[in-house]
Amino acid sequence: MSSFRRLLVERRSVDLSHYSDAFLARRVAVRQHATGQHSLESYSRFILTEPGEINLLLDALSVNVTEFFRDEVLSPRGLSGVMDFLAGRNPKRPITIWSAGCASGPEPYTLAILFDLRFGAARPPRDIIVYATDINESRLREAREGCYAARSLAAVPPAVLQSHFDPPGPDGRRRVKERIRKMVHFFRHDLATLPPYSGLDLVLCRNVTIYFTSEAKANLVKGFHRCLSERGLMILGGSELLLEMSLFSPFDAARKIYQKKAVGGAVQ
Repeated sequence: MSSFRRLLVERRSVDLSHYSDAFLARRVAVRQHATGQHSLESYSRFILTEPGEINLLLDALSVNVTEFFRDEVLSPRGLSGVMDFLAGRNPKRPITIWSAGCASGPEPYTLAILFDLRFGAARPPRDIIVYATDINESRLREAREGCYAARSLAAVPPAVLQSHFDPPGPDGRRRVKERIRKMVHFFRHDLATLPPYSGLDLVLCRNVTIYFTSEAKANLVKGFHRCLSERGLMILGGSELLLEMSLFSPFDAARKIYQKKAVGGAVQ
C-alpha cells in the first residue's frame, strides 16, 4: 500500500499514513469492487480521474457514529464529573470543547445539549463553544444541516426531544433547534495534521483511532496535550488505549477521561 499512500499525498494532498496497512487494504478493496476496478493500479488511476471518489474512499475509512446519547459517557451522569470540574473554572470565559472525528454530528450536538441542560439557566450565563471536525466534507454537510432520522434519536429522552429538537417533518426526521446548532462550529480537519485549536477545556476523540497505527495514535495524543488548557480534559473511546501516560493522569479512568499534566509530569 506504500505506493498508493504516496500517490494520494502527492496528487490529492491526502495523508493516509496513520491507518494500518490491513485496514486500508480492506477499505480500498471495497471501493475497488464498487467502482469495477480489478486491481490497485487501476483503482489508483480511477481515483485520480474521478474527483468525487476520494471523498467516497474517505467515507469508507472513517468511523460513522450516528446515534445521539449513544452510551453512558455521553449522558448527564457520565459527564457530571467533567461538568462539575469545568463549572469551577474561570466563569468569565466560555467553556470550549473539541469533538474530533465528529462524523455527521451526533456527538457534538449531544455535547451541546448536555452542556445546555447544565449551564443554560446559569446566572450569569455561561457560554459554551463546541468545535467539531471531520475529514469527510459530505458528512460535515449533513452535520451542519442537523436533521436526523428516528433511529439516530432512539436514545434521546422524550423531554429532550421536545426541548432541543424541532417537531418531526414529513419524512419523520427531526432537526436540532437553531440555538443548539449555533453552539456547534463544524470544520474539515485531518487528524494526521496538527490540531487547529489551543486553550481548550475538553477534547473528545472516541473510537476514531482504532485503525490508526501506534505512532499516529501517540502523535495525536501529543497534539491533544498541546491544544488543551491547563488541567484540561480528554475523553477517549472504550476501544482506545492511552499510549502517552506521561502526558495525562486519570480523571475518571472507568470512563476513559484523562487530565492534562504539565510537561514535567505534575498535574497542572
